[in-house]
Amino acid sequence: METPELKPCPFCGSDENLEVQDGPYPFILCKPCGAYGPSGEDVADAYRRWNRRAEVKAEKGAEGR
Repeated sequence: METPELKPCPFCGSDENLEVQDGPYPFILCKPCGAYGPSGEDVADAYRRWNRRAEVKAEKGAEGR
């Protein structure tokens, strides 16, 4: 299985120094700011969870600002 590319950190924007913290419940750690993603059932699941983002909806009336 090919390792998927990780999206940048949603908090600091870093796309470098993201590392997998392996163990019974692996997760992705952003070393620059200390943010970490949700634990996964395995490493592939940790990648999927890190890359999942909430959909951002435009504010009503925000157009043209």
